[in-house]
Amino acid sequence: MIALENEILVTLVGTLVVILTTVIQIWAMSRAKFKHNQKMLALENTLNTGEGLSADQISPCKQKKCSLFCNISYLLQIIFGILVFAGFSGWAIYLVSVGFIDWAPLSGSLALIGLVTPIIAWRGFKHRHQVMTQLIRDIETCKKAGQEEDKNESIEKVHEHPEMAKSEKKELSDPEPASPVIQKQVPELVAEYQPQRQPEIPVMAEKSVPPLKRVEIRVKSVIEKQKLPEDSVLRRHFLATLRAKVESAYPARPTDSTLRRHFDSLIATEIEKYIEAPIASPVKAKAAAIDKPIVIPTVTVSSAPINPVDICSKTQVAKLPQDSTLKRHYVSQLKAEIEAGLPGRPSDSILKRHYESLIATEMAKRLEEIGA
Repeated sequence: MIALENEILVTLVGTLVVILTTVIQIWAMSRAKFKHNQKMLALENTLNTGEGLSADQISPCKQKKCSLFCNISYLLQIIFGILVFAGFSGWAIYLVSVGFIDWAPLSGSLALIGLVTPIIAWRGFKHRHQVMTQLIRDIETCKKAGQEEDKNESIEKVHEHPEMAKSEKKELSDPEPASPVIQKQVPELVAEYQPQRQPEIPVMAEKSVPPLKRVEIRVKSVIEKQKLPEDSVLRRHFLATLRAKVESAYPARPTDSTLRRHFDSLIATEIEKYIEAPIASPVKAKAAAIDKPIVIPTVTVSSAPINPVDICSKTQVAKLPQDSTLKRHYVSQLKAEIEAGLPGRPSDSILKRHYESLIATEMAKRLEEIGA
């Protein structure tokens, strides 16, 4: 029983020791990492600002760039992890062999912690090594750039003031004190090579330019006259399309009758510009009828007496004959008289229909007058 308690006690004590050691290592690693990051950040800021680095700042970087054996903390972590892994693995096998299967998983988990610890330490070492290597490269490039700038400045000075450079070389080669003649020439050379002030260029005040005005240019379309179609349907569609095209360039059709008349006459005039043959519009027909003078027939009263027999004979002739042949001749003659007073018969079918209906209406009216 005492042996059993001792094995359990050893397992618990080992577990507590491993946990405390791991916590202390994590705290120490985080603290060291924080300090290291602060130093790296300070060095990067000095590199970015372009300031020169002192030897005290560069030497720690070169010292810390070392192998794994130089970094004692990482080496101790790796050794600790290997020992923990080996010890608790053997202890877990021993507990299983003795019969303490319930305590074996605890030892196995500690063995896994010991296995993971060297891996974490190795990754931290590799990351730190890469950061230090990159920082040292940056420092070396900054040094080279500074040296190149100094060389370029010295070359520019030699090209600008060759006599001054020669005098400096002579002074360096001859350390003897300069004679009074040379002392007199030096201030003259210095005065001669004083930088001259460049003349100030007067700045001309900018004149305010007026804003450009936008000019709209309207191109008038060339009017091309077209032939009026002979077919009634095509003619009707052609005139409707042309009228809509002309009316789109004008405001809306007025509601007043007088203004509407003027508007129709204006549209008809514009439509005639696009057609070779003029159109007989109703507005123009009305205007022509108004402008045409009305001739009133004058009746002269003759002194001869009126014969009532002649009046009766005339009224008898004006009556519709009863015979069918005479009636047919009379109707055809009446139709010819009506057609003589109208314009020529149109060729369009719709206009022809209207023409026939007009003649029939006029004949019916005259036949009613004769019958009355």
